[in-house]
Amino acid sequence: MNTYSSIDEIVKDKLTMEDAEAVSKLAEKAILIISQDPGNASTHRLYLLSKDVERTIGRISANLSDPKYIMGVRFAFELAARPFFESSGAVIMGQEALYLCGALNKMIKARILINRRSGLDAASELLSSHLTMFDWMKLDLLSFAWKNGRPKCRDIFGFFLATAHKAGYIGGLCVNHYGPEYLTRMFEVASKEGLALGSRTPETPSQRVIYRGGFASDPQALAAGMCWTEDLEQAAWFADRQLGQLGNAYVLSTEIDPEDALARFEHEAEVVLPYNERRAFQIVQVDAQNLDQSQSIEEMADAGR
Repeated sequence: MNTYSSIDEIVKDKLTMEDAEAVSKLAEKAILIISQDPGNASTHRLYLLSKDVERTIGRISANLSDPKYIMGVRFAFELAARPFFESSGAVIMGQEALYLCGALNKMIKARILINRRSGLDAASELLSSHLTMFDWMKLDLLSFAWKNGRPKCRDIFGFFLATAHKAGYIGGLCVNHYGPEYLTRMFEVASKEGLALGSRTPETPSQRVIYRGGFASDPQALAAGMCWTEDLEQAAWFADRQLGQLGNAYVLSTEIDPEDALARFEHEAEVVLPYNERRAFQIVQVDAQNLDQSQSIEEMADAGR
């Protein structure tokens, strides 16, 4: 692979001088953000960077189907990272900064699609590995869709809700940001089709008995939560990883009418229920470290009742 020491060398091989200078300025701004903590970057700084992305992508868009131009942009980002990092680190950080700019560009397009209220077809266009590179992007687009897209575009809102729901520390991005009561309202607005596009729905029939594992000083507080699972072993796993959570470990079961579930996701066999501080439950006695794989879920649940 070629290694370039100046913009001039990239220009000779890959880009025009005007495009190289525009890309270089964009890269320097992105590197400053990525070298700190992009998750904590101010909204204003990211907004300004997104406008620079918009202008720069607009400048070179006619050439982005040309592999030579794409490589030129990549090398320009790597070159911009060299004053801050050693050679191997510059390659990695240049790539990360390029991903950040690519994600911001896709976020701009996503906001346009949300404003157009284009439904499932539009949500399908948003499926991209770099659309939501960081958790703050998921929240940003979800909040934008909630403010501008619902209830006329419940599909695209559902897509963003499912994407953000499973993110964050111990999967709590949305509930920590919006609170359980508000998040319940959001799930009630989202379409099932949009949710399924953001996170696949299981093909197996719904179960009436579901489980929740976690830590709490009062199991009733744990039972009020929204995130349950149809897999007892998965619930036991949640009760076995404390990760700084306070209280005692519990595995709970509750019986539901499947029609009352706000969502079902294949990931972790999750069932999302409305937040309910008075939910009825049973404590299931399960050794989270030594689950008997030969026992059925029903047998293990019965043993704890």
